[in-house]
Amino acid sequence: HNQGSFLDDEADRIHGPNILPTTMMLRNIPNRVKAEEVQEYLRRHGFGHRYNLVLVPADKMTERNRGYAFVDFSTHGDFRDAYEVLPGTRFHNTESLKTTVVSVASKQLGRGADGKVQAIGFQ
Repeated sequence: HNQGSFLDDEADRIHGPNILPTTMMLRNIPNRVKAEEVQEYLRRHGFGHRYNLVLVPADKMTERNRGYAFVDFSTHGDFRDAYEVLPGTRFHNTESLKTTVVSVASKQLGRGADGKVQAIGFQ
């Protein structure tokens, strides 16, 4: 099972065979990382201009992230490339040894009638 067919299987299981996902969940990220650091992480790995939106849900009490982030890529091809490159990578400028785990987000980001990207159903 290569990484590409695993992605196809995961996407089919979550969204059905006719949906080409663009939204990825980055898990196991250091909990002090903010959206700007996720953007820098994406730039460092060659995805600086290949995404629409980064969403980093935070705990209201601690104001730290919950250990995950969402990235909506510009195209399904950009998403596939990131799915190949990002697993097992680390955030620099942190003391954390956590390595990133990627998956197809169960909710995909979409564009509203005004053309703006909308984060629907994210907490």
